[in-house]
Amino acid sequence: MTPDRDHAAEFRRYRQVLATAYAVVAAAGGALLAASVIYGLFFERTEPRLTGPRLSADNPNPEELIACNRDVARLLDDLGRHTATLMATAGASGDPGGSSPSTESIDRRWETLSRRWRMDYDEVGARCRFSELANQDLGTAYDRMASVYAELPAVRLKYQSLLVRFEDDLAGQLRRMRRALDRSLAALTERAQDSHGRGHHPGRER
Repeated sequence: MTPDRDHAAEFRRYRQVLATAYAVVAAAGGALLAASVIYGLFFERTEPRLTGPRLSADNPNPEELIACNRDVARLLDDLGRHTATLMATAGASGDPGGSSPSTESIDRRWETLSRRWRMDYDEVGARCRFSELANQDLGTAYDRMASVYAELPAVRLKYQSLLVRFEDDLAGQLRRMRRALDRSLAALTERAQDSHGRGHHPGRER
């Protein structure tokens, strides 16, 4: 077999291994998403505790409508904020295996945040009565708000899928990079303290 054929065969094997690895990662992410959906749909639906009066179907209070709009906007913003926070702190330093937010797995932290978010989502829906009053002549402004509310669960799953890919592709690398920087800083700090105590003498970095 010629060298060119050897390289071609080796490249084909590499592509096959890479494709298999991506398939495994995708399957794991899909299983996680499916489990989360099933759990949320069938095992965690409780009657929400309302934080205010239910919206009236007849001549609803304008202030209550504005409050509903703000709540829907907050639910949407919370999804993006939670996702950004988890990504930003994924590589934060901490003791391996610890229970601090920086060392707890992203999926567990997301599930905790997501559980609270779903409770808040249910409360807003029950209080603002979107499933009952959408497209029931309360006006375009209300219907737009109800439409955004209805899209939120799908948006939540997309954010979750994004976090699964982030955890698989980048989080480990970020942790390794931050650990390297921490070790570098510790060595530099120790050297600076030694130099301060006995005068500066360039030395080999530890």
